[in-house]
Amino acid sequence: MWGPSMKPIPQQKGFSLIEVLLVLTIVSVIFGMAMVYLQQRTASMRADKAVLDMQQILNAALSYYVANGRWPTDFNPPIELDSTSKLVVEKYLPVAPRSSWVSTVGGNRYYVQSSPSTFYVGVAVQGSTGVARPWILPTAQTIAGRLPLGFTTFRHDDFTTLSSCSSNSTICFAVGGVNVPGQNLNQADAVRYANLYHHGACVPVPKCPIDPQTGTQMTPEIMVAPTQVKGVNDVDTGNPENVYPISSFQAYSTGSGTDTDPPACIGGSPVPCGSGSDPIGTTYWRVCLQVVTERGEVTSTPANAWGQYATLLAITRCKINNEAAGSPFTVYSN
Repeated sequence: MWGPSMKPIPQQKGFSLIEVLLVLTIVSVIFGMAMVYLQQRTASMRADKAVLDMQQILNAALSYYVANGRWPTDFNPPIELDSTSKLVVEKYLPVAPRSSWVSTVGGNRYYVQSSPSTFYVGVAVQGSTGVARPWILPTAQTIAGRLPLGFTTFRHDDFTTLSSCSSNSTICFAVGGVNVPGQNLNQADAVRYANLYHHGACVPVPKCPIDPQTGTQMTPEIMVAPTQVKGVNDVDTGNPENVYPISSFQAYSTGSGTDTDPPACIGGSPVPCGSGSDPIGTTYWRVCLQVVTERGEVTSTPANAWGQYATLLAITRCKINNEAAGSPFTVYSN
């Protein structure tokens, strides 16, 4: 019995050990899932960045080829894309991008390589300790799967040879590539440049594309034709000009296409080629006109009156190496 002065002891509520362990387990699972998601999201963002960077590099290489008729790298083993690369120096890329993975091969640079028909860009996927990681191969495959002509290889010295990575690879390269722009090949043998010149002028040699089958440059050629010829031989400022009927005339060019200052016209003196606006390394042909009148062959220079009156049409193109020529005499010749 309860006495009149006795009160019930209040019951205190709390968590049992099982309940505490259950909560800790749930929190641990949620935290683990969050960490896994964060890691996956970080890896996905790093892969996204690599894909975008590599796509821009491939686009820049295509633009370079369209403008120059060749890839921005020679046919050598893969090299790092840095601030000295042609794509950066010639402003096809604003900067040399860096990847999100630091490799033992060459830091966090992208690698580029070209063959006669294909330009490659690769990125090294590697753990920070340089040991095999289970995520290296899937990550590289994910990147390669989002690139044109994508594949994976463990070789950093040659992207043209397929050497697939394995699940225990310590480093794996994700590689993408692009072929020669069809526009360049389709229009290679079309007119590349045409303009009117005076006797003795310099005509720039076109930069021809590389033949994907042979790896050699297509042959630049020039056609020269007279558009205006006057039978002026002697110029006397005090008397009317002495005009003689033209017996024959012939347009031709000098130089092999590799000269910065091609040879002078027959009987003439060389005039320096190039201007301040021409790119460094531009080579030239020199276009000339030989005229024979009743008095004899006209002696001319670009500066005298007759040379100023003669006008030549110069047309250049690129000759495909296996092009059918027909008879030995061709229109495009020098």
